[in-house]
Order: sequence, then structure tokens, then C-alpha cells
Amino acid sequence: MGFDFLQERKKLPVAVQELITRFPEIPQDLHGEPIVAKVAKSLQDLLRIARKPSPCATEHDATNYFYLKIVGPMAIYGYGLIKRDKVLGQLKELLDRYHADPDSFAESLLPSQEGFPITGRPLDS
Repeated sequence: MGFDFLQERKKLPVAVQELITRFPEIPQDLHGEPIVAKVAKSLQDLLRIARKPSPCATEHDATNYFYLKIVGPMAIYGYGLIKRDKVLGQLKELLDRYHADPDSFAESLLPSQEGFPITGRPLDS
């Protein structure tokens, strides 16, 4: 991280700054993307409780699924395993689904399992 990176980061909306601070695995070249800003703003409540699952976890809770569905595609792009256009398309699709039905969006990110608990609280970081 150089000084230039810090200067660029100051120009980002607060929601994006919070997102990339919580999830540094989001590649730098996505930080300024308008769709990432929209995701950060629209899905901020879910992103605040989202948690990256442990690599050796055999079970996931709702907070892990929020991470996997929202942040996961950006992290996978960072590893070079998905193309930029595809990850941006996936983020747009997530936003479209959220805006179509915000009340049941969180539930739609979970496996279809009756009674799957949505728990979690924002991390203090």
C-alpha cells in the first residue's frame, strides 16, 4: 500500500471504505466501480454482519453465506479465477434481486432449508 492508494481511498464513499476495510480481499481495481458502491450502500446491513468462513469449516451460518454470496465473487476475481465483466455482472444481478424484493433478499442468499437462522451482529473493527 503506497501513499497514492491512501489518497485514492479517501475519495471513495464511506460505505465503500467500510467495505474494503472489512474485506481487504476485494481487489483494488474494483474499489472505484460504481456497482461496488451501490452494493456497499444497498447491502450495508448484511455486509456489516457478513463473516468470511473458516477454511476448515464444515458448516456455515447465515453470516458466512452473506459473505460467500456478496463478497465471495469479488474475492474470487482477486485470485484471477473469474473475469472482471462476470463479477460485475454478478454484483448487478445481486442488486437487481435486492431491489426487486428487499424484504426477502437476505433469505434468498441462504440455502433452501426451513428455519435457517439469520444471526450475527456487526463486528467491532
